Amino acid sequence: MRKGTPAILPQRVRAGPLPWLIAATCLLMLLAAATTLALTGAAHALSATTARTLLVQAVDADRARRESAAQDAQGLLLHARGVTAVHRLDEREAERLIGPYIDGMSISDLPLPILIDVKLNADADPAQLRALLHGIPSVEVAPAGAGLAPLAALIATLRRLAMGVAALAAGATGLVAILSARSALAAQGATVSILHGLGATDRQVARLITVRIARDVAIGAVAGLIVAFAAILLVSRQAAAVGAGLMAGGLGAHSWLVLAALPAGLIVLATGAAHLMLLASLRRAP
Repeated sequence: MRKGTPAILPQRVRAGPLPWLIAATCLLMLLAAATTLALTGAAHALSATTARTLLVQAVDADRARRESAAQDAQGLLLHARGVTAVHRLDEREAERLIGPYIDGMSISDLPLPILIDVKLNADADPAQLRALLHGIPSVEVAPAGAGLAPLAALIATLRRLAMGVAALAAGATGLVAILSARSALAAQGATVSILHGLGATDRQVARLITVRIARDVAIGAVAGLIVAFAAILLVSRQAAAVGAGLMAGGLGAHSWLVLAALPAGLIVLATGAAHLMLLASLRRAP
């Protein structure tokens, strides 16, 4: 094939809907990927928060016995190995938590358990601490995250759904590129026959069409990236402004790098799928 032969293909061709379709699928993929990364960070934060925290409760209807049990437990915990902090919830904090639910009643009139929050380091053995407190009557020890299991399960489910949406968007991008390549091959059938007559190989013809598809895919991917980053930044700032619990930290630098690299992978996926389809179609042609 001569060096100037590629000029036979029309140099100005309307881009068509391919860039817009790629932009839409890239946007969906990035939003789903950002959700996955944020939920992954939330799951790690939840695990880190609860893994090294114990909740000690002094539960007794008699106020004096309850107070005595709490003081005994607190004294043991302050000198226990692996304990980094011991915080007892005072009446003012308890009243602030349950005040809206007791309709003006005095908290001193209620047999509420005394709560002690215990922070552990990496060397601590929760089982050993439970054994240490086992001899104190009316004292119960539980992981601080025992009640957060449904939340952890919800985060895991949402993360899997977001990953599935991201994978579907990536697959749709490849399918759109394949359909666009098939359409371009059908529209340029006469030109392709001329190129074959001039000695061009199937690989060379496929490369010529793939280059144009890659250009359209790149335009769409960049457009989707810009819109997705704007949307993610907006949501991240609003979540941080309202202090949305575990999600308030937003995405880290590593997550932003992953999101920035995804459109490049999308371009490679779509271009590669289109190129393979073109080669297969050209080799089957008579």
